[in-house]
Amino acid sequence: MDLIDRIDEAIKKPSFVQYFFAKKNYNKLKKEFDDFHLELATEYGNDILDSEYEYDEEEYGDHGGYEVSPDEAYDNYAHTMGYAAEYDAAREVIENHKNKYDYKRGDETDSNQHIYGFIDYMGYSTNFGSFRKRTSKQDYWKMAEQEV
Repeated sequence: MDLIDRIDEAIKKPSFVQYFFAKKNYNKLKKEFDDFHLELATEYGNDILDSEYEYDEEEYGDHGGYEVSPDEAYDNYAHTMGYAAEYDAAREVIENHKNKYDYKRGDETDSNQHIYGFIDYMGYSTNFGSFRKRTSKQDYWKMAEQEV
């Protein structure tokens, strides 16, 4: 066991699940996720509005004559973009908190499997047309409490 392993053992940082799905961290992570999501949705929405193909007013309406906001354009096309803003916002939050959880236990490399759960936990969906049952915040909190 090298020095870094001994320090990590002494510090005992929480696992990915314990940190990201803990009830006490929810409001802080939710705000950070929402801020990143809005920023990214606006960026991707601008790409949609500026792209060669025109925003389909016939399909989505002209919104009473006012211009569609970039984040609204993204919301309308998110399913065709693989929910990129949701995924990228989750990755950004995880990256920003990397030093607060025990990513050396393999959680960092396994975080891709947790990203979609984290997105769901933040109240967003990445399942276009899917009717799967959403996991409640309370279920995530129980899962975090049970992990030792």
